[in-house]
Amino acid sequence: MRLTGKGIVIILCAVVAVAAVLALIGRLLPRKASRATAVVIKEENLVFDKAQTSFTDDLGNQIRIHPGEETQWRIYYAINDFPDVAQGRSEELLESEKDRAAKGHLRFVWGTGGDRGPFSSVHSGDKLTVEYEQIGGNGIQVLSLEPAQAAAQ
Repeated sequence: MRLTGKGIVIILCAVVAVAAVLALIGRLLPRKASRATAVVIKEENLVFDKAQTSFTDDLGNQIRIHPGEETQWRIYYAINDFPDVAQGRSEELLESEKDRAAKGHLRFVWGTGGDRGPFSSVHSGDKLTVEYEQIGGNGIQVLSLEPAQAAAQ
């Protein structure tokens, strides 16, 4: 069987279509979340002045706020163990987390108002449970975070 230019184009289009469908299915299917542990580094309460209209979250996103009206609490944390992954991979993820912190990009959870919800009894040195998924290279996306004692129940 001899392929013509038109036949090659049809085959290439079919390959691209299959790849697109597989990529779409991969995005739609739920991903398996992994667990990690973290430790609280520090707590902070912020009051934004009237000139400030946004802040940068721990992912680098700009979050809009109401200037002069918003009080925010933050709990900064460092992931210190990836028990759900193989030893070599765990070390790579930990190194990536250390590099992130060294660049000043500390992970934090935040909220507004006086009620810190499940984090109301969390203080520096306390342990947290992190659910995450791996994204490209050594990156992770935190899906949920809770005090370690709450996760154990």
